[in-house]
Amino acid sequence: MDILNKIRTSSNKVKRHNRFIKAKQKKPLPLVSQKLLLFAFTLNDLTAEDEIEFKVSEFLGRHPGGKDLKQLDFGCDALASAKITLGEADHDSSQFDREYIPLFSKIKLDKTSIKFQFNGNFKNLLSPTGNYTQYLYSSVRHMRSPHAVRMYDLLSQGVGKYNSRKISVEELKSILGLSDSKSYKNFAAFNRSILQKCLKDINENTDLEVRLELIKTGRRCTHLEFFFTKKESEKKKSIAAPNQQNASNQSDSNETMQNSLQQKMKMLQSLGFSREEILRELLKTDVVNEVEETIEVESKVVEEPQPMQSSIDFEFQGKINKLHTRLTELGMAQDIVRLAVQRYQSNPNWKIWPEVNAVKMAQKDGQNFPNVHTLKKWIIGE
Repeated sequence: MDILNKIRTSSNKVKRHNRFIKAKQKKPLPLVSQKLLLFAFTLNDLTAEDEIEFKVSEFLGRHPGGKDLKQLDFGCDALASAKITLGEADHDSSQFDREYIPLFSKIKLDKTSIKFQFNGNFKNLLSPTGNYTQYLYSSVRHMRSPHAVRMYDLLSQGVGKYNSRKISVEELKSILGLSDSKSYKNFAAFNRSILQKCLKDINENTDLEVRLELIKTGRRCTHLEFFFTKKESEKKKSIAAPNQQNASNQSDSNETMQNSLQQKMKMLQSLGFSREEILRELLKTDVVNEVEETIEVESKVVEEPQPMQSSIDFEFQGKINKLHTRLTELGMAQDIVRLAVQRYQSNPNWKIWPEVNAVKMAQKDGQNFPNVHTLKKWIIGE
């Protein structure tokens, strides 16, 4: 497949494995580099073997000028030498373990396109099916601070799941790439120049409303707690769209029913039915329509129960398809997926869903238990 066909538009979602989001940086990436990197994660089925190609105009949202190319040149140069660090940094620990991995193996820029290729070591972290964070690229498009982009990336992990996130000052500095910066050794300077500016940028230019509380140990601020919610305008958009669709569907349904009744009335009149006979026939039609649209009605009320049974079968088939999708997303082997589906089909009361949801939540939280291996044993019945 042509790699250009894999690119989603900038209005779609950035999808990143949580290990990328939690990774430490030695130095902060420039703003244009941050946005280029996130734009890369709006790809479908991204692999380390792909040579990714963006049109410059696609990334910018407009035709590029000379200053744009200069900025992109600067951004690509920074990405070419960028790396992430995985692992813990406790130098006194007997299990000290760190990985320093360059992000890209190749980057190429010309006047019309940007081409780059991820380091092959990331092949298991690209296009994840579990333990990932997802948000709209448009949320970061208009941000002005590279630190704010990184902080939004980090806080997005908890949106819709938690109301707040607590983090130590030193850990946040390492994620932002500021651990070695002498300018921000003093917390007051870090708070004034980084934290407050990031909050302002996020609150003005994204879909989140964030506030910060400082947590002190003695007289020294050691931890931060970020409280975040979706802005009301974003909530209204997400609610308005389905409501408008439902209203439109209801209007169409009412109009269709009215036309149907009018047609039936004209037909009965042409056959010589009296006014009372026509009313009785129309009332029959209303009762039948109500029974067909409400699956909770007792079967003895319905003259032909088969359509109702078909609706129930269709609903259960949807649950079976959903189970297959969820297990595949968790990374379960296909032979185990098939076994689980077969067991669920033979016993719809099988308590598979709590087990699946527990593993999904553990992956999102970065926990090691429960996992796909324990779920596999549970499915097999070991």
